[in-house]
Formats: sequence, C-alpha cells, structure tokens
Amino acid sequence: MKQPWSFAWFSVALSAIVLVAMLFGGPEPSLPTFLCFLPVVFFMVARAIKELTDRVAYLESVLQDQSAAPKDED
Repeated sequence: MKQPWSFAWFSVALSAIVLVAMLFGGPEPSLPTFLCFLPVVFFMVARAIKELTDRVAYLESVLQDQSAAPKDED
C-alpha cells in the first residue's frame, strides 16, 4: 500500500504547477487543469481509506476467529 503522504504531495505538486501557470501564463490554461485533476486526489484518498477499512475488517475477522477457536491446553 502506498504511503498516505503521497496523496498530499500530489496535491502540493498539482497546486504548485497551477500556481506557476497562473503567475506566468494567466488563469485560462491552468484553472481547468486544476479543476479537472482535483477529483483525482479525492479519489486516491478515498481508495486509500477503503483499502484501510477493508484491511481492518479482515484483521478483526481473523482476530475473532482466533479468539473463538478452542485452545489446546497441555
């Protein structure tokens, strides 16, 4: 699984690219690009949260199975 900070760095890079384009090229070419790629960041974050939620659910089921299994005591 990717590090959660990779999504934040992607957002920073995207924002920096748009900021530089707005400073040197005007808002016309950069604003639509920013608005089109911004949902990608939210999708990546949502996917990471879903993966973490699925992993927690799996680990909870494994832990529950282990605690429900009869223990062999010698």
